[in-house]
Amino acid sequence: MNCSHCYRSISINSIAHQRGKGLATEVQCPHCDAWIGRSPRLARFKLLGFYTTAIALGAIFLLPEYKTVAIAVAIFAAILLMVSHFMDQMKTIEAPPQVEEDVEAHRRKYR
Repeated sequence: MNCSHCYRSISINSIAHQRGKGLATEVQCPHCDAWIGRSPRLARFKLLGFYTTAIALGAIFLLPEYKTVAIAVAIFAAILLMVSHFMDQMKTIEAPPQVEEDVEAHRRKYR
């Protein structure tokens, strides 16, 4: 998993803080202390697309009288699954506070 704020890799074992439950879970990046998470709405669409595709594929094989309808449903559900999967990226929920540094000494050094 990569942090969407500092773009560094995060291992699952290094995550110490987590908030929220279910699909709205957010984790804190151990490098930059930003809270990152995924969109719960897109995660629901992804689950809906996956299970609808699985049920429609089962209906294609088990219920031949509904085959034409099940094929159309499976195609649209698979499209929903792929689109929601491509759009579901990690995003920064709460960025860490910016610390103002005194850069005057650094500026004088190079003048």
